Amino acid sequence: MIDQARIDNAIILDEIGIATAVFGSFRLKSVFQPIFTAGASALSPWGVEARLRPLREGLQVAPAVLAETLAASEVPFFEALCRALHIDNHPNIGVDGMSLFCSIDARHALDPARILSELEFLSTRVEEVGMNPKLLVCSIAETEKLEKSVLVRLAAAIRLHGFSLGVDDFAAGFPSLEQVACVEPNIVKFDGPWFRRVTSVPRASKLLGPLFAGFRESGADVLVDGIETVDQLNAALDADAVLVQGPLLSPPALAGALFPTEPLERAALGVPQGNVVRLADRRRIDQQR
Repeated sequence: MIDQARIDNAIILDEIGIATAVFGSFRLKSVFQPIFTAGASALSPWGVEARLRPLREGLQVAPAVLAETLAASEVPFFEALCRALHIDNHPNIGVDGMSLFCSIDARHALDPARILSELEFLSTRVEEVGMNPKLLVCSIAETEKLEKSVLVRLAAAIRLHGFSLGVDDFAAGFPSLEQVACVEPNIVKFDGPWFRRVTSVPRASKLLGPLFAGFRESGADVLVDGIETVDQLNAALDADAVLVQGPLLSPPALAGALFPTEPLERAALGVPQGNVVRLADRRRIDQQR
C-alpha cells in the first residue's frame, strides 16, 4: 500500500504553491517539457511530459546518481512520491486543460495489489488538485517481457480510473505492434533516438507514414519525442504525427516557469534553430512594420 501520509510529509509547498519533495539527502523538483499538437498552420500547446530533477546539497545531480542509492524496498514509495509531486505541480502550468504525461512501469502489474494501490493513490491525488482524470496520461513502459494478459489487465485498470492510456518509447520498449494493439492506447510515444536514426535515412523515413497511419486507424494518436532539428520536425509532420515535443520546440523547464501559451507558427519553424517565432510575436512584429 502507498503510504500517503509519508508522501504528504515529504512534499513541501512554497509561498506561491510550487511543490518540491525531500527524499533522503535529495531535494526533488518537477520539470515539465511542453508537448504540442499539430494543426494546419501552427503547433498548439497540448500538455507536458513530467520529469524529475534531483538536487543534493543544492546542486543538480543525474537521476542515475539518485537511483544508485535506492533500496529495492523504497522503489514503490519513491515512484509514488515522484508522481504525486508532478500532479501537485500540474496547476502551476498555469494553463487550463493541459495533459500530464507520466510513466508507469508495466512490471508493477505482475503484483495486482501493488498496481491497484498505485492507481488508487493517483486517483485520490488527481481529485485533490482538481484535475480532470483524463488529463493524466499513464504511459506504460518496460513491457518487453510481459505477457499479453498482464498488459490487458493493466490497461483496463488505468481506464477504470478514468486516466488516459499511453505507450512509452515505442520501438525501444515495445518489441511488437501486437503488444501495442492489445492495450488499445490513446497515445503511442515514439522513442526519440530511434526516430532520429530513422529520419537520418531517407528510405527508412518513408516508412513512418504507413506506420503512423496504422496507429491512427486503431484510434491512437502518435507522439514523437526528442525533436532536435527542423528536418526531424518536418519528417514527423509529413508522417502525420499528431503530437510533437523536443528541444527544437521548447526545452524542459522547472514547474512554475512560464509555460508557452501561444501556438508556434509552422512556417516560422523553418528558419534557423533558435529563431522560432510565436504567433503573438509575429503579429507584434508585423504591426511595427
